[in-house]
Amino acid sequence: MPSDTLTILLAGGNGSRLQPLTADRAKPAVPFGGKYRIIDFTLSNCLHSGVHRILVLTQYKYHSLQKHLRDGWSIFNPERGEYLRLTEEKRSATEMLGSMQEERRDCRAEIHSLAELVQELKKAQNQETLLKSRRDQLLGQKKEILDKESQYRAAVQDFIKELAVTIGLPQLTKNMRMEITQIVQTFDGDGSDGAASLSPEAVAVMVDRIIEFVKVRNPGTSLPQREELIKAALGSAADAFTANPWAFLEKNELAALSALIRLPRANPFVTMDIIRRELAVSIPSLTKINKQIDDLAVQMAGKDFSTLKRYEEQEALEAQLTNEIEQLESDIREKEKRIQRYDIQLQEEPDPKYEALCRLANYFELAADELLKAKKQQIEIKMRDDLNINLAAYRGVISKVELSENLRTLSFRIFHKAGNELYLDQLNAASKQVVVQVLLKALHEYGDYDPPVMIDTVMGVLDKESRSI
Repeated sequence: MPSDTLTILLAGGNGSRLQPLTADRAKPAVPFGGKYRIIDFTLSNCLHSGVHRILVLTQYKYHSLQKHLRDGWSIFNPERGEYLRLTEEKRSATEMLGSMQEERRDCRAEIHSLAELVQELKKAQNQETLLKSRRDQLLGQKKEILDKESQYRAAVQDFIKELAVTIGLPQLTKNMRMEITQIVQTFDGDGSDGAASLSPEAVAVMVDRIIEFVKVRNPGTSLPQREELIKAALGSAADAFTANPWAFLEKNELAALSALIRLPRANPFVTMDIIRRELAVSIPSLTKINKQIDDLAVQMAGKDFSTLKRYEEQEALEAQLTNEIEQLESDIREKEKRIQRYDIQLQEEPDPKYEALCRLANYFELAADELLKAKKQQIEIKMRDDLNINLAAYRGVISKVELSENLRTLSFRIFHKAGNELYLDQLNAASKQVVVQVLLKALHEYGDYDPPVMIDTVMGVLDKESRSI
């Protein structure tokens, strides 16, 4: 069996034909591709063949080769089982960490959604009115989602029914625009029969004058009969000078061709697809909204007051998850350190400038924090004033903005005039963008900070002052 087979590799050649590459090392130790060596080809082939018991015999200038085998292939020594176990444990722990972080995010979102309600319930102020207002807000969110879904379904049905008009006709117009334009211009331009707009008497007078002119200039010229010339000028003779190949078209058919050229090319599918993606996010939240509506209805009926209990449970769960996540992150870091013992350690040349900058990192952080503290009050006032103007949902009701004093972990808190905190999770996407824009403007104006950032603004528009940033 391959797993029981002992493979002996003869790696003592001096590689005279590879001089000067083998002047200081054996041929199997000649580098290629950076940190790899020639012997890696043979060792890799053995492992892919299921052969793990390998004996390497060295002889000529073996120091470099042995060091490479020790540093690069030590995972296949008797400790190989520990390496594989550690990597598997790290992978499982990383997956568990992601799941716990997602659960904590959901827990924090629910805490934020209940925070304002719980604060008011604790004060026992206008409980019934507050519960009804919250319920009406949730019903409005539900109705908005359902209305959007209904409109989307109707738009899809109309799109399917009018598929030929919305997709087929614009494509036909694109492919035959030149031909259709030529037909329309035949009637609208010089190609139309101009004689048809003249009366027969006027045409007869013109023909008589032409006959007299020709007889004076060329007395011997033979001309058709006068009646034939008049009929030809009127376009009613079979041998008219120029025939219109599209004369069989009716006026309504010609009008339809003209409208076809002016047919809008906008494809409604793009807008419908945007709505579809929005619904894919909002529809799954209906279950949670319905549950909250039912809970509020029960509380309004006086049968249950579980909101405070639910809030406290979520707070306890969030704290528990935070502790578990910190412990798990610590375990992952410890496993990474143990795994790194088996990795190839590459020696890097020391960089004095980089090391000096690393030593100065704490100084720069402290200096930045001091500068932030000096301008902190001005930035907070600027943000408060701009939010009271630009944040439509809370216009004129924001009492203060609190900014953290650490630039590395920069954060801010927004407070309502009623005293409760406004969380970003309570705002829609457009309002969040306004808040971020206001923060960046305040930092730019008072914090001597020019943020290299791209903002996807509301309706894609920035005012002149914001655009100048």
